[in-house]
Amino acid sequence: MTPRGRSALDTAQARADGAADTKSASLATIMVVEDAPEFQELVVLTLTLEPHLKVGFIASSGEEALDALDRVAPDLVLLDFRLPGIDGLETARRMKKQRPDVKIALVTAYTEEVLKRAAHDAHVEAVIPKADFSLTRILDVLRSAPSA
Repeated sequence: MTPRGRSALDTAQARADGAADTKSASLATIMVVEDAPEFQELVVLTLTLEPHLKVGFIASSGEEALDALDRVAPDLVLLDFRLPGIDGLETARRMKKQRPDVKIALVTAYTEEVLKRAAHDAHVEAVIPKADFSLTRILDVLRSAPSA
């Protein structure tokens, strides 16, 4: 990531952090798990457009996200499918074991039906193709009932 890009990400995170110091009923905390810096930045900048969303944590691997899950207590995890180490599906399975109430949206460049079925079996609430990533899709997932 370029210094300018990092600055934009830092600015967006600072705005998100400043939105509220404490978690309230009207503020949803989002964990972003994405290893590609450019898409990570896009996701964070998109989330800061919605005043009711707070980026609670940014991870580059499934292991890093799992380590922070209880501490961050996100309402929604935006989880990349292809990650270094354990992949997004396995990360989702472990997250649901650790915190069954957390909502997870698998964000991926892959849209094969096999992946959608596997995501459903892992109790993932949504599969969002990266090409269709939008704030509207995120808000729809937040409004949905958690998968059991």
